[in-house]
Amino acid sequence: MGALGFSAGGHLMGTCAIRPEWQTYRPMDLYDSVPTTLAFSLLAYPVVTLEPPYQQTNTRRMLIGDHPTEQESIDWSMQTYVRPGDPPFFLVQAADDRIANAENTAILEKACQDNNVDVVRYLFRHGGHGFGMGRPGTDTTVWPELAHEWMRQRGFLS
Repeated sequence: MGALGFSAGGHLMGTCAIRPEWQTYRPMDLYDSVPTTLAFSLLAYPVVTLEPPYQQTNTRRMLIGDHPTEQESIDWSMQTYVRPGDPPFFLVQAADDRIANAENTAILEKACQDNNVDVVRYLFRHGGHGFGMGRPGTDTTVWPELAHEWMRQRGFLS
């Protein structure tokens, strides 16, 4: 199973990928209690860090409030928990993203590299935040194809 997350959902899915014990969803039926292991994470313009100077996001305010301690900011930042053996990451973001600073994917990429976790990061020049499957007129339109090829090369697709 793979995880796909966008923006604040990227924070949630990425955190679940590397720390599945942090599941925040309350099981509703038998299927919700079946153990899962993520094989990979595809994150588009994710909020990765809640630490300064990138803390000015609604994600941070919703998760830890307006005035968290330094330790709370660290504890809720995804890069803090990357460890060897974590599933691979596919990251995509636009350099002109005004909601989730493009440093978010750079921070996660570095954490993965430092821990020998397979990671690929695509940083598009234009596309802003929320480009979904790609914003016409920008180079973001190719990211679904890049993701497909990345999954195929790693054996996640036949």
